[in-house]
Amino acid sequence: MYHRTRPSYPRAVLDFLKQHAPGIDACDVGAGTGIFTSLLVESGFAVTAVEPNQSMRQAGDWTGAKLVVAGTAEHTTCASRSFDLITAAQAFHWFDIDAAVAEMHRIGRPGAVCAAVWNDRSNEPGYDGELPSLNADVNALLREFSLEFRGARRVNETIELLKQRIPHGERVEFPNEQEVTRDGIIDNFWARS
Repeated sequence: MYHRTRPSYPRAVLDFLKQHAPGIDACDVGAGTGIFTSLLVESGFAVTAVEPNQSMRQAGDWTGAKLVVAGTAEHTTCASRSFDLITAAQAFHWFDIDAAVAEMHRIGRPGAVCAAVWNDRSNEPGYDGELPSLNADVNALLREFSLEFRGARRVNETIELLKQRIPHGERVEFPNEQEVTRDGIIDNFWARS
């Protein structure tokens, strides 16, 4: 369901990472079903995907990653100083930030780029300017009825925590859109984090 209903990522993100990473060896942490992993592979990176959930790893078999490992952000099982690029797409809000940042420092080579990537949903009014945003309504329902959704840090909160630990980091934003079909709305609802 995830790779069917989750949005992809803008090409500009991959171009940015390609320009800034000192080499092609990449680790995608919390890779899930491999949406971002496959984009890294298509961009020319040699990717190791790290994902703790077995069903997600199996669903991500299509990505073209050179290696898929059962690990976590806090303990990737990867060798020290192995990667030029370390990414976490739509996942960092689930991590123990201090332990994950320490692990990324351990597996990164000198000069490695680490990127926490999100598709952040707009809560702007609907297309007619009057209807309430579907995203705002869905998020309100999830906050009310889903303990897991309620327990996850929000994107901006996670970014603030990262800024405290990585003061030299840079926040870069690129526009992205997802067209959701009528049938895809329900699946999208269940795949949110």
